[in-house]
Amino acid sequence: MQRSRAIVVADDDRNDVVLLAHSLKQAGIHKSIRWIRDGDQLVRYLSAHRDKMRKMPFLLVMDGTVPRLDTLKTLPWIREQPCYLNLWVTLLTGSDDREQRRRTLQAGANWYLKKTANFKDLIRLVKGLIELEGQSAR
Repeated sequence: MQRSRAIVVADDDRNDVVLLAHSLKQAGIHKSIRWIRDGDQLVRYLSAHRDKMRKMPFLLVMDGTVPRLDTLKTLPWIREQPCYLNLWVTLLTGSDDREQRRRTLQAGANWYLKKTANFKDLIRLVKGLIELEGQSAR
């Protein structure tokens, strides 16, 4: 039996992480959440797990305002790591700034989603990725 890979959430707000985890469970998504509090911790975590396929994240969700995390510098670093070329990355933010969205996607994020109280867009995305992963495993 293959172990389910975790969703890594880089967010300094514990309440947002707890709410996200609860929302995912309510939607029937039972992936473990690995909480990363700042950018330095994210780079250390990803660096430590580069060669461990069983620890490879299912999805990386980055908040737009995490301490010591410059999204526009971290995303290219992630994409420079051969093992993370296909890692799904989404920026979850309260901002509607089109220029920020464009730069974030250009830097290597797959999605730029606006934070909502129920995380409905992120839940829809995760469900689609789980389905896609299941189809590729067949």
